Amino acid sequence: MIRILKWSPGMCGSFEAMNDDHRRLIAQTNRLITAFYAGVGDAVVAVCFQEVLQGLRGHFDHEETWLAQCGDPGLAEHRAEHRAEHAAFLAELDGFTLPGDAAALLRRLCGWLTSHMATMDSGHPLPADEGPEEARAPSEG
Repeated sequence: MIRILKWSPGMCGSFEAMNDDHRRLIAQTNRLITAFYAGVGDAVVAVCFQEVLQGLRGHFDHEETWLAQCGDPGLAEHRAEHRAEHAAFLAELDGFTLPGDAAALLRRLCGWLTSHMATMDSGHPLPADEGPEEARAPSEG
């Protein structure tokens, strides 16, 4: 059984808007995990999975916007890395068949998400007090 993901201080970066996005992704992933193991039905699991995919796509777009607005000197390189790595990851997720591949999908998603937050996103030059207010992601409501 896949464990529910928990937000921890070790996942925090210096840019609160990115942390908010990460918290949202964890919440969306946890809804998918819960739906799968609660046996609520394939249709609900599929909706939760689409929510996760949409959240990931939005997060990648938000990151590029924040980096551009903060004047990240490595934006072009980071954007190319994002587009290649994240397109491959999203294509991999799209390749899973639900409900048959759900357990494998959850393992891959949870492993990738925690790694992404701990490695790729932790290196962004986005101090919290310099992050542009207009670039903040909308809160989930």
